[in-house]
Amino acid sequence: MFTSERGKGFRFAPTGKQEFLDLTAILIALESLALRTSDPAHLSAIAPRLLAEARAFSAPQAPHGMIERYDDAWHALLLSGCANTRLREMIDSLKLTLHRYERVVVGDHEILERAAEEHERIAQCLLDGDVEQAVTALEANWTSGMERILERLPPAAAR
Repeated sequence: MFTSERGKGFRFAPTGKQEFLDLTAILIALESLALRTSDPAHLSAIAPRLLAEARAFSAPQAPHGMIERYDDAWHALLLSGCANTRLREMIDSLKLTLHRYERVVVGDHEILERAAEEHERIAQCLLDGDVEQAVTALEANWTSGMERILERLPPAAAR
């Protein structure tokens, strides 16, 4: 569904809280599957870089657009060992839909809190060789991100 604003053109219009929850639940499941099926040797090799990048972007607050770009790059690196190309394409496509939704609800320049330690926890689990704990931490990362966005839903979109 799209809306039109005079002088601004057409914009993606979210249909509500439930759609956002549904999209996020699917993305959590797909990213978890991609991480579980990633090459363990590759995960071990990239874990130090994931940890370094998580620590490098430690700003407790940043514009949503900046967080989105960082988060997409970090998660792309995290899932780069998944050999299932179709799965990674589905994740990328779903993220585009979710981002359009987020931008309508939040806006690129709105300042949001981010929990930098969530990415650090995922990377640390991979450094420890514990992929299942990394998956659990990944699921927690997506869930808390979803909750931070839900807090900002305007009442009309929260129905």
